[in-house]
Amino acid sequence: MNTTTEKTPEGHESTYVLMLRLWHESIRPYFGWILLAVLCMGCMAAATAFSAWLMEPVVNEVFIAENSALLWPLGGAVFLTFLIKGFANYGQSVLMSFVGFRIIADNQNRLFAHLAQMDIGFFHNNSTGKLISRFTVDINQMRVAVSNVLTGFGKDLLSLVGLVSVMFLKDWQLAAISIFVFPLAAFPVLQIGRRLRKVTANTQEEMGLLTTFLEQTFQGIRVVKAYGMEGYEKSRIGDIVERIFKLTLKSVRTKSVASPIMETLGGVAVCVVIIYGGNRVIAGETTSGAFFSFIMALLLAYEPMKRLANLNASLQEGLAGAQRLFELIDTKPAILEKEDALDLGVVKGDIHLDNVHFSYSQGKPALNGITLDVPAGKRVALVGASGGGKSTILNLIPRFYDVDDGHVVVDGNNVRDVTFSSLFANVALVSQEITLFDDTVRANIAYGRAGASEEDIIEAARNAA
Repeated sequence: MNTTTEKTPEGHESTYVLMLRLWHESIRPYFGWILLAVLCMGCMAAATAFSAWLMEPVVNEVFIAENSALLWPLGGAVFLTFLIKGFANYGQSVLMSFVGFRIIADNQNRLFAHLAQMDIGFFHNNSTGKLISRFTVDINQMRVAVSNVLTGFGKDLLSLVGLVSVMFLKDWQLAAISIFVFPLAAFPVLQIGRRLRKVTANTQEEMGLLTTFLEQTFQGIRVVKAYGMEGYEKSRIGDIVERIFKLTLKSVRTKSVASPIMETLGGVAVCVVIIYGGNRVIAGETTSGAFFSFIMALLLAYEPMKRLANLNASLQEGLAGAQRLFELIDTKPAILEKEDALDLGVVKGDIHLDNVHFSYSQGKPALNGITLDVPAGKRVALVGASGGGKSTILNLIPRFYDVDDGHVVVDGNNVRDVTFSSLFANVALVSQEITLFDDTVRANIAYGRAGASEEDIIEAARNAA
């Protein structure tokens, strides 16, 4: 067996395990930037809380006492507060965007470097669309989760702490009563997050399948048209698009469940505050300014509280992408270079296959006891029916696959005992498949020979003409 199978866990990894790995591998290198962003978030939170606190002197001194001397100072304080809040919001937004997009770039580079080391069998078992989906959809979902979680625990949590502090400073009894109802939302919010992670994972799988089908259809468009299969392909793509639509709608419905829960609890809290707080103002136990300051703090606290309630849903969406990414990164190639591998020094170029047995996956043997000698300088043609093993033999020489039994020897060296770089430097493959990379003609001709001179490239082009 010579193919790589992707590591598939028995179940979802825990949120804690995934977050810990995400922190160590993606977030920690940018801790300094995050710290600066949190500082900006702290300024925002302080400005938001101070704007609520300012309502008491504005109402009591300006509107009730009609103290004109405080009109300009209080107006200036409000302006300065919102100015600080605006610049702090700009700072945290830019810093968090930098961190988020760096995480995308780092993981895309990391994933490509890992996949480039995988064996050919891995790419036969994993469709191109599936791998591209990991590069785009999954990594972006992970970035959104990281940005939302850090912003939520920074800006929203700090704002909530500041505003709740103002509420307790103004009227601790009213504050205790008003916030008592919100812990009731914890259980349904957690359940929503768990369900959303599963739905998101299924959606991402379907997105990968869609990319694969589109790639196959566009690459084989001549065959599709030649056999009049446009309708069939349209039906296949339509089925996948419909499944993605239903999963996406299910995700939106699941995520939106938190909104009526928070709206209802928010309505209960405001209702209690108006009735209880209004009675206290009428009874002269507190001032109108203190009450309006409290109400403003409560209303300002409602939005960050609602975002925090949706935070787990956003986190689980991102962790679904992170888990798929980590599964791919944790997959090991089936063909590895030995630690004590030697450089292949080709003197003549003899090739020898000794009693070689090989099969793809668990299927029928492609080669069964093949022995073949190709002396240096000889031109050998392998002739036979399609599927007879001709291409397989050629794939074994540069060690694209490993034999199940037997040996492949180049100039007296078993290909399993030499380094990949020296093997590839001495074995050239001219495939019947035409591959042109999105680069210059010069770069395509010199592909694999970074140090090739202009004369070498021109000579190669003439020889191929």
